[in-house]
Amino acid sequence: MTRRTILGALTIAAAVGPAVALGGEAHPFHITIAEADYNADSGTLEVALRVYNPGDLEAALGRRAGERVDLERTENVDALILAYLKEALVATPPGGDPAPICWVGKEVTLKTAWLYFEIPLPDGPEGVCFTNTLLFEVEPDQVNTIVFGRGKDRASLRFSRDHPSQTFRRPDPAPSPDPGSNVDVDGL
Repeated sequence: MTRRTILGALTIAAAVGPAVALGGEAHPFHITIAEADYNADSGTLEVALRVYNPGDLEAALGRRAGERVDLERTENVDALILAYLKEALVATPPGGDPAPICWVGKEVTLKTAWLYFEIPLPDGPEGVCFTNTLLFEVEPDQVNTIVFGRGKDRASLRFSRDHPSQTFRRPDPAPSPDPGSNVDVDGL
């Protein structure tokens, strides 16, 4: 495991750790983190979105439905979630229309909800404008993050009320060290 991977994991742990340590009732952080991997063979962005407080998602869905929503008991809850995602998480390719979202499924526990879906992006995520307003109507301090790729190819976008839209640009690769030097690029 590289230092960069460890640093990424520690960053997420620092953001989430206090919320977990305080328990589900007193979580001071309102965040979602989406792991997004581009599948070049299928031309889709495969997304696993973690909602750290399922109650926030139930509240957002309930506002839209005009009634109480339970992620495990409400009929057609998957359709409610998909309709919400299509409105609150939009991926617009350069010069194009918003891409559709294809529902895959969900996993719900007491403290988290994982939402799985795909976004067709035949040309990849480069230059795509993402708007992520998930749960902004429920929590004024909501912060959403999309992490693209893994390892050295990792890049992320952070969304807040002040910055609900971001355009994905792959970061420039780190320069290779001189073969004769003792510089550890992964350690920087």
